[in-house]
Amino acid sequence: MWSIVGALILAWFLALFGFDNLIIEGSKELFNVDITVTGYYFIFAVIGILKMLYSSRKS
Repeated sequence: MWSIVGALILAWFLALFGFDNLIIEGSKELFNVDITVTGYYFIFAVIGILKMLYSSRKS
């Protein structure tokens, strides 16, 4: 659970410096996919879920 929260806090912190715009514009140029700010946070939530699954599998 804390992996997801930690990933979302990281996403919020990076968004303070404009990283969200970098990811959103980069996805348009690289993959021709339009995402919103919600999609940006969803990506980080999925990263947190994957980290949680990986950590639980290791132990």
